Amino acid sequence: MLEVFCAISHKLLRDLRAYFQLVSEILVGRRRKIRSVDEGIWTIRKAMSSKRVLLVLDDVKENDQVDAILGMQNWFCPGSKIIITSRNQQFIKAHRPDNIRMVEVDTLLQTPSLKLFCWHAFGEEDPPENFSDLANRVVSCCGGLPLALWIFGVDVWESTLEILDTIPDSDIQKKLEISYNSLKNDLDKNLFLDIVCFFVGKEKDLMVTILHECGFYPVRGIENLEDQGLLSVDDSNKLRIHQLLQQMGKEIVRQKAPDEPGKRCRLWRHEDSLNVLKENTGTPAIKGLDLGMHMEGNLQNQYRSGNVFSNWNNEVQLKTSAFTRMSQLRLLLINYVQLTGGYKKFPKKLRWLCWRGFPLKSIPTDFPLESLVVIDMRNSKLTQFWNGTKAQTPDFFRFPNLEKVILKGCYGLVEVHESIGDLETSLISLNLKGCKRLRKLPRTIGRLKVLETLIISGCSSLDRLPEDIRMIVSLRVFLVDGGRFRGIDTRWTFTDHLYTALVGAGFCTFRDNEEIGRGEEIGLEIKRAIPRSRSSVVVFSENYASSAWCLDELVMIMERRRTSKHVVLAVFYHVDPSDVRHQTGSFGKALAGHEERFKAGKRGFEEEWMKRRKGWTEALKEAADLAGNVLEAKGYEAKFIQDDIVQVLKGKLSRTHLSIPEYLVGIDNQVNSISSWLHNGPSDVGIMSIWGIGGVGKTTIAKRVFNLNSGSFDAGSFLQDIAKTSQVSRGVLSLQKQLVSEILVGKKRKIRSVNAGISEIRKAVSGKRVLLVLDDVEENDLVDAILGMQNWFCPGSKIIITTRNQQFMKAHRADKIHMVRVDPLPGTPSLRLFCRHAFGEEDPPKIYTDLTSRVVDLCGGLPLALRILGLSLSGESVDVWESTLEMLKTIPDSDIQKKLEISYNSLKNDHDKNLFLDIACFFVDEDKDLMVMTLNKCGFYPVYGIENLKARGLLSVDVSNKLRMHQLIQQMGREIIRQKAPDEPWKHSRLWRHEDSLNVLQGNTGTRAIQGLKLDNWDEVQLETSAFTRMSELRLLFINYVKLIGGYKMFPKKLRWLCWRRFPLEFIPTDFPLESLVVIDMRNSNLTRFWNGTKVLGFLRILNLSHCRRLTETPDFSILPNLERLILKECSNLVEVHDSIGDLETSLVSLNLEGCSRLRKLPRTIAGLKVLKTLIISGCSSLDQLPEEMRTMESLREIVADGIDFSLIYRTWKEETSRPALRENPQHTWFSFPPSLVDLSLVDCNLSDDAFSKIGSINLPSLQKLKLNKNPITFLPDCFKGLIGRVRLDLRRCKKLQMIETHMGSNIGIMGSERNWWPILNVTHCESLERIRGPVRPGCVIEALGCEKLVEIENEFVLEPLEDVDAETANCLQLYGLQSTPDTEVTMYSHITKTQRKGPIQTPSGLILLQRKYIIDLLIRTNLSDAKPVHTPMSTSTQLSRHSGEPHSSTFEYRSIVGALQYLSFTRPDISFAVNKVAQFMHAPTSDHWSAVKRILCYLKKETLHYGLLLRKAPIMSISAFSDADWAGCPDDRRSTSGFCVFLGPNLISWSSQKQPTVARSSTEAEYKAIANQCDC
Repeated sequence: MLEVFCAISHKLLRDLRAYFQLVSEILVGRRRKIRSVDEGIWTIRKAMSSKRVLLVLDDVKENDQVDAILGMQNWFCPGSKIIITSRNQQFIKAHRPDNIRMVEVDTLLQTPSLKLFCWHAFGEEDPPENFSDLANRVVSCCGGLPLALWIFGVDVWESTLEILDTIPDSDIQKKLEISYNSLKNDLDKNLFLDIVCFFVGKEKDLMVTILHECGFYPVRGIENLEDQGLLSVDDSNKLRIHQLLQQMGKEIVRQKAPDEPGKRCRLWRHEDSLNVLKENTGTPAIKGLDLGMHMEGNLQNQYRSGNVFSNWNNEVQLKTSAFTRMSQLRLLLINYVQLTGGYKKFPKKLRWLCWRGFPLKSIPTDFPLESLVVIDMRNSKLTQFWNGTKAQTPDFFRFPNLEKVILKGCYGLVEVHESIGDLETSLISLNLKGCKRLRKLPRTIGRLKVLETLIISGCSSLDRLPEDIRMIVSLRVFLVDGGRFRGIDTRWTFTDHLYTALVGAGFCTFRDNEEIGRGEEIGLEIKRAIPRSRSSVVVFSENYASSAWCLDELVMIMERRRTSKHVVLAVFYHVDPSDVRHQTGSFGKALAGHEERFKAGKRGFEEEWMKRRKGWTEALKEAADLAGNVLEAKGYEAKFIQDDIVQVLKGKLSRTHLSIPEYLVGIDNQVNSISSWLHNGPSDVGIMSIWGIGGVGKTTIAKRVFNLNSGSFDAGSFLQDIAKTSQVSRGVLSLQKQLVSEILVGKKRKIRSVNAGISEIRKAVSGKRVLLVLDDVEENDLVDAILGMQNWFCPGSKIIITTRNQQFMKAHRADKIHMVRVDPLPGTPSLRLFCRHAFGEEDPPKIYTDLTSRVVDLCGGLPLALRILGLSLSGESVDVWESTLEMLKTIPDSDIQKKLEISYNSLKNDHDKNLFLDIACFFVDEDKDLMVMTLNKCGFYPVYGIENLKARGLLSVDVSNKLRMHQLIQQMGREIIRQKAPDEPWKHSRLWRHEDSLNVLQGNTGTRAIQGLKLDNWDEVQLETSAFTRMSELRLLFINYVKLIGGYKMFPKKLRWLCWRRFPLEFIPTDFPLESLVVIDMRNSNLTRFWNGTKVLGFLRILNLSHCRRLTETPDFSILPNLERLILKECSNLVEVHDSIGDLETSLVSLNLEGCSRLRKLPRTIAGLKVLKTLIISGCSSLDQLPEEMRTMESLREIVADGIDFSLIYRTWKEETSRPALRENPQHTWFSFPPSLVDLSLVDCNLSDDAFSKIGSINLPSLQKLKLNKNPITFLPDCFKGLIGRVRLDLRRCKKLQMIETHMGSNIGIMGSERNWWPILNVTHCESLERIRGPVRPGCVIEALGCEKLVEIENEFVLEPLEDVDAETANCLQLYGLQSTPDTEVTMYSHITKTQRKGPIQTPSGLILLQRKYIIDLLIRTNLSDAKPVHTPMSTSTQLSRHSGEPHSSTFEYRSIVGALQYLSFTRPDISFAVNKVAQFMHAPTSDHWSAVKRILCYLKKETLHYGLLLRKAPIMSISAFSDADWAGCPDDRRSTSGFCVFLGPNLISWSSQKQPTVARSSTEAEYKAIANQCDC
C-alpha cells in the first residue's frame, strides 16, 4: 500500500515554502524548521529515506528546479514513484532518460471532446437539438484541447464564435503563451511566428530553405519547437500546429499593434493586408505579408486561359508603390492579384515570393529577383519567365544555386533550356510531369552531378532520352520488375507504391514505363542505368521469369554486384524464394516456355540457348540466396514497402552529397593533395587541419574532398558550421546525433546528454574506417565532446578539421596533425572566378576590363567576396559599377562583413579585439616592433595578441617584419567601429577617414570616446589646437601636413604615438605634452633643432626625423634615456652627432644616418653603445673616418655603408699609419669592423684591389651576408675567398671582375647547423667574369645571369671547342644522320647565365641535339607563330575526356599534328606526357582535345625553341632510372599513366609515357605498375 502522496507545483520549487510543504506532507503534518535551501535538501533526504513515496512535480520547466527538490534519485526508498508533468520534452532528456517512462498526452478526439464540452455547457453529454450545430463548431475550434472546451463551455455563444476567428480567448491565450515564452531565444520565437503565420501545412524543406536564408537556423529551431510541443512534422513532411497554438502565435503578433496593422511584423489576414496595401500604410516593421486570396478548382484552368479575371475580384488591383516602405519584407504571398506600376522600389530583401496566377506574360526586368530563394508562380499566364524564349524554360545561368525546378502541368512547354547543365552542383529535383508538348531533354542534363529526382511522367511527346543521361552519377536505385512495370500483376499496384515511396524517401529511381514484349532485347537506357546505379531492387513476382528482358537485366545486375559494391535487394512478391532458387513452379514453366520459343525461332539454337539459360539460372540462384524480403499473401504492402525496402535501402546507401559552389577555381591542387593524403597518408588514424581566414574557401575544399572520397571509407560524416550550431541550445547534442546517425547510415540512437553522446560515438566509430569532417571548429571542448579520444577510431580513419583558429590545433597533439593553410587566390584565378559570376565567362568585356581589375583587387583573392560582388554586379551598367566601387571604399558589402565578423567575434577577450581594431585602423603596413613598442605603453600585451590574431588568420607578419592584413578584413574591422554610430563619427573610438577626422576637428565635436585619429592630408590644412581639448583619451595621433594654431596646454596628455609629418615649426614648443610619447615621427619637417625643453622624456623609444633637411644638430640625448631607435635619414644639413649619444649605452638598438651627406665623422662615444645592433651610414659621402673603437662593439650585427667612398677612408688611414706611433701596430687597419657582424653591405664604395690587399686576414666568424656590388675589383680579395659556400656573397655588377678563386678558409663565415638559409654566390651581370675556380661547398647556389663570357664553373661545366663528334653516342640513341662538321653551328643556351651563343657542335663536353627549325615549321603550319606563349605544356587543372567538347572539324589535321609532336618528342622529353595524353583521342578528337594540342605548341614557342638533348662524356657510365604515375588520371576509365626515364651516366637515353592496361586501386599500386612497365622496357 502507498504510504505517502505529495503533489507540488513548480511555482514553489525555488521557494523555501516548497520544502516546508514537501516535508510536511511526507511527515504527515509534522512541521520542521527549514532555514535554507541546503538545509531543506538535507531534511527532505532524511524524510524520504524510509518511506515509499508518490511524488508529483507539476508543470516543471527547468532542470535546476528538479535538482533542488530531488538532489539524487537514490534518496528514495525502493518502490517510490515520481511523476513529472512538463511542456518541454528536452528537460526530461537530461535526467537518465533510460529509466524514465515517457507518456505523451494527445488532444481529445471529436466524440470525447463533444462530451466534455456538453458537460460544461449543458450539464449532460449531448447538446440540445437547437445547439447541435453550434456545439460542433465550438468543439472544432477547440481542436480537442480540454482547457479550451472547459472555458468555452461556461462562456457565451454565437457572438463568441465570431470574435474567436480573429481574437482567441484571453484565458486560453495566457495559458498557451507559457510555452511560447519558455523558448530560449528570439530566433526560435521569430521562427515560430513565421511558421504560424505563413507555413502551417507547407513542406518542412520549403520552410527550411527559405528561413535559412533569412538568418534563422530552422533545422535546430524546428527541433526546439517540437520538444516544446508547439510544432509537429507529419509523415508527408508537412508542418502541423494545433489550431489554438496557431491562433496564440498570431495573437502575439496582433497585440503589438492591435489597431495599426501596418506596424505589425507579419500580416496574414486578407482584410488587414488589403487595407494596408490600399491605404499605403506599410512600414519597415512588416517582414511577411499574405493577401490570402485563393482560387480553386475549375477557376484556375479558366484563369490560365484568360476567362476569369475580369469577373473575379476585379476590385483587387493594387499599386506597386504600396510596398515601397516595406524595406524589410522577406515573405510575400499575393495570389491572383494585379499590380500596376514599376518595381524599381519594390522590397529588395524578399526571400519567398508566392504569386500564383501571376497576370503578366513575363516577369518585368526591374523586378528585384536577386535575393529570392523560392519563386512560386503556379497557374500563371507566363509565356516566358524573364526575357527568355517563349515555350522554353528560363536561362538557368542566372540561377546558379537552384535546387528544385517544378514545371508540373506546363502544357505549352516545348523545350528545356540547355543551360540547365550549368546547375551541375546544385539541382536536386526536376519535375516535368504532364508537360505534354515536351519533345526532348537537352544533352547537358548529363552534367547534373547531384540530380536525385527526375520526373517526366505524362510527357507524352517525349520520344527518347538523351544519351548523356548516363553521365548522371547521382542515380542510386535501379528498380527492376518484369511484372511491376510491364505485367498486369503489379504495375499499377505494388510497383507504383514502391516507386512513389522510393522517390519520397529521396532516392533517384529509374523505371521504364513502356510495355516490353517477351523475348525482346534489353533497352539501351537500362544497359546504361545499371552501371551508373548504386543499388538495384529486384522484385520477383509470379510472372517475372516470363520476360527474357527481365532475366537479362538480372544477369547484368548480378554481374555488377560481383565486380563492385553494388547493393542488390531481393523482394519476393507472393513468391516462394525456393521456386526462384530451383526454378520450379511458375519460374520453371517460364523457362520451359522460353526454350520452346527458341526452338521455334532459330536453327541451331542449342548453343545459344544453353548459354543464356546458364546465365539466367545462375543469376536466379544467386539472387534467391540473398537475404531477401518476402511479402506474404495477407501482408500489408504499404508497411512492407516502408519498413522492409525503403528503410533497408537507407541503411545500405549513404546518400550524402554536399552542395558546393558551381564555379570552382584554383582549388584543384589542394583538393588533389588532400585526397592523396587520405589514401596514402598514415595507416593509423590521421588528422588534418585546414585553416585560413573566413571566406577563403576552407569549407568548399572540405566538401569537395568529402564528395570525392567518402565512398572509399566504410562511413562518412560532415558536421557543418560547428561553431554556429554549438552556440544554440543543446547544439553539441544535435551534432552528436548527426554524427552517430551518419556513421550508422541512418540508424538513429537516442542521445539525451553530451556524455551519453560521447559513449555512442565511441561505439559507432570503433569498427569502421571513417572519414569525419568537422567544419568551422573554434573551441577545444567542442572537439573533445565529439571526438573524445583519437584511439576510438579504427586504423585508416581520417579526420579533417576546418578552422579559422590555428592555435586551436596546438592543444591536440599538433606534431601529429597535418596542417594545410588555404590562402587567398592569386590574380589570374581571382579574375576567372569573378568573371564567371559577373559575366558567365572567364574574361570580361572590354568596357569592363578596368572596372573588373579594380573589383578583383578590392577582393584580394577572397572567393567569398569574388562570388558575392560578382553576382551583385552581374548585368549592371558601368555607372552602377563605378558607384558600387566608391561605396565599397567606405562601407563593405553586408554579406561579406557578416561572414568575416565571425573571426572577430571568436576572439576571446576585449584586449585582442581592441588590438585588432587599432591595427586595422592605424598599423597595417607598419613595422611590427614599432607597433609593439607603442601599444605596450597603452596597456596592451601586443606580442601575445599578435599571435592570437595570426592564429585566426586576421593578421600576418611578412619577411620584412611588416604587419599585413587582408584588405577586406581591414574593412571589416573599420566597419565594426563605424556601425557603433554610423552618422556620428565623433562617437567612434577611432577615426581613420580623412573626411570624418577633418569634420570632427573643424567642427570641434571631438569627445573622450576617440582613442585614435588619423588625418592623412596632402594639402596643408590649418586647424586650432582647441579642437583636441575634449579628446582626453587620445592615444594615437596622425596629422600629416597640418598646421595647428594655439597653445598646447590643453592638448591630450595620454598620447603614445605622434606622427606629424611636415611639422611646420622650427622646433617643438615647450608646452607640447611630450612626456607620455613612445613614438615621435616628424619626417619631412621644418625642424632646425628638436626641442628646447629640459624635461626628461622617459617613455620615448623611437624618434624619426628623416628628411628634415634643415636640421643641423641632433638633440641632447641625456634627456632621452630610453631611446631605442634614432632615424635621421636624409638629414642633408646635419654636420655632427651629439657626443651624448654615448649616454644611450643600454638602450639604443638602431642608428640610421643614411644620406646625411655633410656628416664628416662619428663621435668616438659611439663605441660605448653596448646594445647597438644596426648602424646605417649609407650615402654619408663626406665621411672620411670611422672610429677605430668600433671594432670593440660586440653587439653590432649589421653595418650598411653603401655609397661611401672608402678610398677617402683608406687614404686617411695611410696618412695615420705613416706616423711612427702607429706604424708598428698590426691591429690598426682601415677595415675596422667588429667580429660580431652578421650582415655587411659595402655596395658602390669604390673599393679596389689595392685597398683589399692591405687587409690581410680578417676575423668575421658570424658573417652571413656580404655585399660588394658595383666595386672596381678584378679578383675576389683573398680575405673573402673562404666565404664562398658559407655566406650569401653578392658581387653583382662588378663589371671588372674577371675570375673568382676560392679556398676552404677556416676562420670566415663558419655558421652553426641551425641556419635556415642557403649560401649564395651572386655574380649577376659581371660582364667580364670568365671563370669560377676552386672548391665550392655543397648546397651553394650560383646566380650568374647575364655573365656572357662565363665558360667555366669548376665541377659544374666547362665550355671548350672540340673537333669531332662522338657518332657512336648518337647511333646508340638511334638518331641517325646527325653528323658533326666544323661548319655546323648550333645555338647554345646556358640555363645558368640565361644567355645564348653560337658555335660548332661539341661532343666530349656536350653534344646538343635540337629540332628548332622543325618546331618553327610546325608553328607556321598551325598559324600559331604569333600566339601567346604558355609556361607549361598541359594545364594541371584540366582532365581530358572522350566526352568533353564538340567533335573536331578535321580529324586528319588533328592526327597529322599529333603525329608531328610524337616525332618531336624524340628530342623533347618534356612534352612526352602531354603528347601521350592527346594521342589517346586520335580516333575521335574534340574541340577540347584540339585546345590541348595548341597549348603544347604554344609551350614550344615560350623560350623553349633551344631546348634539346645534351649528351656528354663522363667517367662513370652507370645506369639509373626513375618512374612515376599519374594515378587515375583518365576520367573515362580511371586508368593511370606511367612515366619513366633512364640515364646512362649523366645522359638521358630512354623515356616513355603511356597509359596502364589495368585500373590501379591506389596511387601506390599505380607506381608499382609503373616500375614493372619500366623493367619490361
